[in-house]
Amino acid sequence: MMFSCAAVDALWKIYTTEGVAGLWRSTIPSAVLAVNPAVQFMVYEALKRKLQDTFHSQVIIGQQYRLYVAATEIGFLYSFGFCS
Repeated sequence: MMFSCAAVDALWKIYTTEGVAGLWRSTIPSAVLAVNPAVQFMVYEALKRKLQDTFHSQVIIGQQYRLYVAATEIGFLYSFGFCS
């Protein structure tokens, strides 16, 4: 049975040329790359919550942008600082 789906064709080609190990080879690097957005989200939410609790108000757009930049920098330093 042949599939016309390009993703299935690619998986089949990897399986037939490299075996099962070839399919799992990129799992760890992909998991490492998923850490950065997760850390950014957690830092952003923690900073936003702390800001809201401190000033007892909603976060305005300018503050959201600054929080996003801070979360991005912290996420980058945390994620890739330990991976290299």
